[in-house]
Amino acid sequence: MKGKRVAVLIALIAAAAFQAQGPQAASALTIQGRVVKGHERAAVSGHPVQLHVVRGDQEEPGATIRTNSKGEYRFTGIQAAEGLSFYVSTEYGSAVYTEGPLPTGSAPTVSQDLLVFDVGADFASVQVKNQHLVVERKPDGLHVT
Repeated sequence: MKGKRVAVLIALIAAAAFQAQGPQAASALTIQGRVVKGHERAAVSGHPVQLHVVRGDQEEPGATIRTNSKGEYRFTGIQAAEGLSFYVSTEYGSAVYTEGPLPTGSAPTVSQDLLVFDVGADFASVQVKNQHLVVERKPDGLHVT
């Protein structure tokens, strides 16, 4: 009987200590990947990569880093909280490449490569097969992208 009382007492103390800790802080997340060029996936070194943090339709402060000699980038210590989405982007040869929203489930690390290509200036051979416009109503009028 005394053993059961001790076990119950220990369980109650542990439960009280857990509740006293309060709500858990947002988990730290790492977003990493490589910037690679073309189908041969050659590393693009010293190239800027931007991290975009979005809550709803508002972009919050993000970060910019440069790739290392292997084309790798790594954003660490990101606070992943409810309602946040993360995107990575880079500009290469006057073209913008964006990936996201990135899957930020329970894993502490998300990997996303950015595949870029050399962009030519000869548009004679470019054909558009599908096209779309996005029209948004904003307080100052319609925005078309």
